[in-house]
Amino acid sequence: MPETITVEIPYTVDSGEKLVNETFGPNNIRRSRTGSDDRKPMTVQNGRLFGDRLSLDEQGFVFVAHPTQVADFFDAEQLKSVYYPEVEQLTRRESGASRVVIFDHTLRSGDETERETKLIREPVLSAHNDYTEWSGPNRVREIFPDEANELLKHRFAIIQVWRAINQPIRANPLALADAKSVAMDDLLVAERRYPHRVGQRSFGVQSLRFGHGWTGALHAAYLFCRSRISSQRPAASKYRSARLRVFRFVRKSLRPCCLPPRLTTRRRASG
Repeated sequence: MPETITVEIPYTVDSGEKLVNETFGPNNIRRSRTGSDDRKPMTVQNGRLFGDRLSLDEQGFVFVAHPTQVADFFDAEQLKSVYYPEVEQLTRRESGASRVVIFDHTLRSGDETERETKLIREPVLSAHNDYTEWSGPNRVREIFPDEANELLKHRFAIIQVWRAINQPIRANPLALADAKSVAMDDLLVAERRYPHRVGQRSFGVQSLRFGHGWTGALHAAYLFCRSRISSQRPAASKYRSARLRVFRFVRKSLRPCCLPPRLTTRRRASG
């Protein structure tokens, strides 16, 4: 990957329409959404050239080398027994959290046949953030109904660990926007509907500033904050470019979600 490339990032059009994302179907692999996207040419920097200068506290994401003992990422039991503890240790090390709770994971593939066979989801291609000022704390209430009031008095973060699960990503790789370049006015709230609950996520929108600093790298693993108390949050996008589309590999990825409140050391995991 060169030092920089120019790619088209899909931004959501601010039309005034209510934005709704709905997930449904077998294993929740079907998805529908309202609203429309507008592709904007953006410069994406090669994160490998300055990865050692990235931090969760400043940019909101880091790149890490993360070898794993998992042999089959499509084996749910292996994920929970092997990968969850690996991710817990990684997240604790990188964030400094005293308690890490893995509460969810998502498998995605760019291959439609594989998605239908294995009942996994497609890549999300538009610039977005998975949580809002409301849905971040609300997720704590959903996961820890008996502890939430006390937990929310303290610092917490929702951190996602993203990785390619079987080969380097050559099509639709992940790009992350520097948290310091994203303002709250750059985000539109969307209702996120699941069969069992309703949440929120936010989508990137073209702003008057429009100075988002995008970074990408075909890396072993990424950690990035999606919601945290009193800080900015990075936006994510799966970018497209002519240089990247010439490769025929498809995107296969795994993204566990971790909630590391800075309190006790007990762990709970749920898929």
